[in-house]
Amino acid sequence: MLTRLFGAFGVLLAFSYLIEGLSWGRYVLNTLFRLQFGMFGIQLIIIAADYLFGVALLTAAIGLLLAQDWAKKMWLIVTFLLVLTHGAVILISEIVSNGVSQAYWVWTAMVIAVTALSWWYLGESPATQEAPSSIVRVLQLALRTRLHDNALHPLRIVCRMKAIPVHRSATMPKRLGFFDYR
Repeated sequence: MLTRLFGAFGVLLAFSYLIEGLSWGRYVLNTLFRLQFGMFGIQLIIIAADYLFGVALLTAAIGLLLAQDWAKKMWLIVTFLLVLTHGAVILISEIVSNGVSQAYWVWTAMVIAVTALSWWYLGESPATQEAPSSIVRVLQLALRTRLHDNALHPLRIVCRMKAIPVHRSATMPKRLGFFDYR
């Protein structure tokens, strides 16, 4: 249920970035006619970033509304990148000019709060994450090999996973253990 709430909020967030890109687009021609090419390049980067984040957020939000697993991962990645981007904009603005407006600080705080809540709710804790099936299969074969064959060799495990016949010439001789002085 809360996943779909993140999706609904994501649609609003996505449209705010798309509208921001449109509003910056109004000033591009004016900047170009004044021959301010440096500002023109900065405006194009901002517009491209706004559209990129808008489309990515909209895609993830629609996926969250439909309760898709890939959308959770995409949402977490995009919101994290948003935090990094807003932090970089604040840092660059502080260095180059007088800084950003108070409204931008509030917007960045909201993005950080949404990202933190997203990671808290949508992110899986390490205890609930499942190992990939290939790793589980390797561990099962290793345990069976160790318990039944008394010879644990990575080549045998891989061959059993892929159903490749193991040749005796491919096996390694048993190595002496730390306390084995035979």
